[in-house]
Amino acid sequence: MFKDMDKWVEIRRKVLTGELSKRGACAKYRLPWRPLVRILEHEEPIGYQLQKPRPKRKLEKFLPIIHEILQQDRQAPKKQRHTAQRIFDRLQQEHRYDGGLTIVKEAVRAWKQREAEVFVPLAHRPGEALVDFGQVEVKLGGEPVKVAMFVMTLTYWGKEHTEFNPIHYLALLERKPGAFDHARPLEKWELPDCFGLLRRRQEAELEKHGTREFIKVLRLLEHATLPELTGAVEYALSIGANSADAVKLILQSRREEPVSLFCLEGVRPRQAGSVLEGNRAGHPSDRSPRRAAACADEGPTGQAGPAGPRRVGLRSHKQAGGRAAVRRHQHGLRADQSDRDHQPAV
Repeated sequence: MFKDMDKWVEIRRKVLTGELSKRGACAKYRLPWRPLVRILEHEEPIGYQLQKPRPKRKLEKFLPIIHEILQQDRQAPKKQRHTAQRIFDRLQQEHRYDGGLTIVKEAVRAWKQREAEVFVPLAHRPGEALVDFGQVEVKLGGEPVKVAMFVMTLTYWGKEHTEFNPIHYLALLERKPGAFDHARPLEKWELPDCFGLLRRRQEAELEKHGTREFIKVLRLLEHATLPELTGAVEYALSIGANSADAVKLILQSRREEPVSLFCLEGVRPRQAGSVLEGNRAGHPSDRSPRRAAACADEGPTGQAGPAGPRRVGLRSHKQAGGRAAVRRHQHGLRADQSDRDHQPAV
């Protein structure tokens, strides 16, 4: 058989372009006519092609028995089905088979490939449907009755669309941070630029633990909105706080309620009244009986209360801080201005 690839291409080029005739090619390359026809029909040398399966002289009369065993195995449990070795043993014991095991294995393999179930996906265009009809027996009033049945099923499916919520997967990724960059639910998750800067700083400081620390920051979205967390991250970067705990504290401090004011003994009655009026107007929740009792200890109008230690209402640790001082200072200025407006002219 002619298998020289270079000459194969050369002969095809010269003959098909008309540069050389077929008889001239046979004379020049010393080729018989049939090999030349094969070269012109195929772009490259073809291997040996078996026209029909080789006859299995020893196994031929046992093939129906093998096929029957395999057909019965379809109804049997999977672990009770025959293997090729078990079929070979049965042929030897029950049917006096004297051939080899290899041809039995080939016959079993060929039957399974030929009889294998093939599932063809169905494609339905919009507007098409599957319809079935017939008669079924139902019970009406306790008595069996035959009724007509008609079933129509719309079989068209549109383009599949799946959406992932990245926040739902952050708890799992915190335990496996190595999969963070390859997680499919996070592929199209776009975050503000400040989050990328925060992650780079965390990975520079904590090395292999930086990704887990960044995931902890993202998990704050379970209880906060993206704009809230973005503001907290930007502020943390501006003050050089890169840890997840720092971002969490900043986020919590921005969510705290306004700090309530307190009534102190020793201040002027008009000023105390102004403070209380402003406190009541701005914070209805501050009207507690305990604070009202503390303010009632002041002296009558025009007199200051008795000197002594000041009585201050209890505050939680969240309400303590500079914010309370700022608000007391603002209300104090307003009270002083009100006193000057009400002083009689001399």
